[in-house]
Amino acid sequence: MSGDHLPPPPAIQVIAHPSLCVGWANCTRWAPDVYHLGDDGHIDIHRVEVPSDQAEDAWWGAQICPERALTVIGPPDQYWLDRKRSS
Repeated sequence: MSGDHLPPPPAIQVIAHPSLCVGWANCTRWAPDVYHLGDDGHIDIHRVEVPSDQAEDAWWGAQICPERALTVIGPPDQYWLDRKRSS
């Protein structure tokens, strides 16, 4: 199946753990409309509902965080990896 024919992913929730964030800002490179940083350069959200059209970028942004400061509530990791392979 090509990426043009994949159904949209489901909406997800992201829980941030600000005490773990050290300000790498990798998350905002993947999903700048989801992950907001405060004036100090650290994650400035605690829990956010992510719509379907931003869910995949938000998942990748969470995965790239070296401090694991973001938790995605939604499909398991394999779902996102399979989507990438199918695109």
